[in-house]
Amino acid sequence: TLAELRLVITIASMIKAKDKDFEEYSISVDEYAKLLGSKTKNSLYRDLKGLGKKLLSQPLELPQEKGFLLVNWFSKFQYKEGEANIIVRFDPDLKPYLLELKEQFTKYKLENILQMKSTYSIRLYEIAKSWQTRGYFDITVDKFRELVGTENKYPLYANFKQKVLNVAIKEINKLTDINIKLKEIKTGRKITTLHFEIKHSNKNNLGFLKSEKAFITYIREH
Repeated sequence: TLAELRLVITIASMIKAKDKDFEEYSISVDEYAKLLGSKTKNSLYRDLKGLGKKLLSQPLELPQEKGFLLVNWFSKFQYKEGEANIIVRFDPDLKPYLLELKEQFTKYKLENILQMKSTYSIRLYEIAKSWQTRGYFDITVDKFRELVGTENKYPLYANFKQKVLNVAIKEINKLTDINIKLKEIKTGRKITTLHFEIKHSNKNNLGFLKSEKAFITYIREH
């Protein structure tokens, strides 16, 4: 979900380049309430508990040279009612993947995605950023569906384009540091491959800070 994705991304951005091991990372309850969309203390506690249980019950499947590894995002997800922070710790088996990510997070600025309302936008942004230096990438429709989690949704391509592709491209072009253009490639009469062109955007994606109050609030939160 959008809330789960925002949490994982926010916590992953706290990893320091010099870290040799995972620390316990914390995020303020007030900040995460905004990510969750919770409006009351009671609903926040309920939402946090449910979200923690869900994340810990949905393991990642990581391909290995021989076989596979099933592992949770977090080995710890703690919140004490009335306290200011949520405490989490990544599972130790994720070290080879996450402790080497800091260089990528210098390019992957958090403010570029936290305003997004669609998980599809975030996933397309992540994929596009990995190809930004090249300036384009090609991907089959089936593979793209798999990466954004729509294998069993929007079976008609026209609906898939309207609900997923158009929404994601519009949000990315409006809110982030890159612009994306899509070209559809056909095999016969069927669209089978998506060609994405990626360009750096010179616009200031913090244009939503229109007042001194909004600016101060943003600095305190981030």
